[in-house]
Amino acid sequence: MIPSPYTVLVSSLVLLSLSVSVANSSTESEECGSAKVISGDTCSNVKVQFEFAGCPGASGPQLAKRIICDKTSIKARYQDDANRYEARFKKVDDGWGGVTWTITSPVRRFAKNDNPAPAPKSAPVVSTPPAPAQPPVGSVEEAPRSIAAEVVDAITVSSFFDFRHSQFRKEGATRPEENEKSGYLLEDGAVYFKFKKDKLEALVDLPFHRDAGTGTDNANFQFAATKAQAYGTYEILESLKFTFGQFDTIYGFELNDSKDRLFGNAGLVYAQTLPIVHSGAMLQFSHSGFVAKLLSANPADRDSLGSTTNDQNLESGIALGYSYEMVRGQVGHLTRAQNGLDDEGAQRSLTDILLGVTLGPVDLDAQYSIVKNPQKNTLTASTTDSEKAGSGLMFIAAYKPLDSLKVAARYEMLENDPGGTGYYKAQSLSGVLHYLVHENLTARLEWMDINTERRAAFATDLRGENRMDIGAIVSF
Repeated sequence: MIPSPYTVLVSSLVLLSLSVSVANSSTESEECGSAKVISGDTCSNVKVQFEFAGCPGASGPQLAKRIICDKTSIKARYQDDANRYEARFKKVDDGWGGVTWTITSPVRRFAKNDNPAPAPKSAPVVSTPPAPAQPPVGSVEEAPRSIAAEVVDAITVSSFFDFRHSQFRKEGATRPEENEKSGYLLEDGAVYFKFKKDKLEALVDLPFHRDAGTGTDNANFQFAATKAQAYGTYEILESLKFTFGQFDTIYGFELNDSKDRLFGNAGLVYAQTLPIVHSGAMLQFSHSGFVAKLLSANPADRDSLGSTTNDQNLESGIALGYSYEMVRGQVGHLTRAQNGLDDEGAQRSLTDILLGVTLGPVDLDAQYSIVKNPQKNTLTASTTDSEKAGSGLMFIAAYKPLDSLKVAARYEMLENDPGGTGYYKAQSLSGVLHYLVHENLTARLEWMDINTERRAAFATDLRGENRMDIGAIVSF
């Protein structure tokens, strides 16, 4: 029996629908190939390389064409005409600037059948006029984008603030002195603008905090002061980078922003031995956990050579570090020419040693810093002698029993006034508890006690202070 035109039309539409459905479907096949992170420490600069051993149709190593971020995890994708490949990694930060990426899902292949299934031989052929040409499925014709639009797309903005309720006590202090450090305090915060395009990265870090220098008679912020950053980093080679501008110091264990530290209140060693920022240039080489940094900069924490008599020379520094899974360490040295108290040429220097180990949920870290200051005159009555180098020692033990909970203790000791501020000897003991309330909110309970032996006109002056903080750190 000859089919009616209606039957032919319906049959043809059904077959066409099935063909399109088959043509646009993708099927997951068995696992094949491998993937690894070859460089990068953030989602914005990580590079993933796929290998296709055992995969049909694919060959050679290929870089991922797309990286999808999810908090501390990434999904890497590579796609060719016939297949899409995916692999997942999780970021692990050791707290020393070292980052490793652990693969959490092996490479999976999704095959795409681009050829419609052939119609059965018995199916009738229906002649239809050709349809107007259409762009391929999934493609969008876009107008050329301006350079300004591309730059905007390459910029990410983030921020944090650290808000606390503090109780501060100081032996022999009057109530106004105590009250200036007590109450509800906005102790730290920053807005970050980060740019990443091809081999160039740039960061502008604008910190803010309460205007503690003028007492408690206002609610003003200090903005972009003390530890502001503005720098660029260019990737010369995959393992070689050049950084220029004003950036955080490369020395010490405790970092500048409170959200990046275990303790909201930076310790004695941080305050009395370390620079905060460098204005200069740095060359960094990194490979397989090893890092070497060469630095040339203005005197620490200055935006120029400055006007200080007998201390107007550039300083140079080096840092050599290694970090791999359980162990980490760094040795650094920073020096510049500076006349001594006798007006003879001398060198001001910082030597900084860091060591750390991770044992399951426990982190143990230590820092030992030595500061030689030829202009220091706080230990002896002589105004022309060269005084002993000051030193600072710090131990931190941290324990993380749960993903949402972390506790830590810190012990510090200073000798021979490394900061030149009268701290002949000092000891500090601190404890802290972190609880992750929300992915963007951390509660922190902290206690710190400091005892100092100072020299006022070279007479011993014993002092003590302590504080308790209940704080919230919001990051977004």
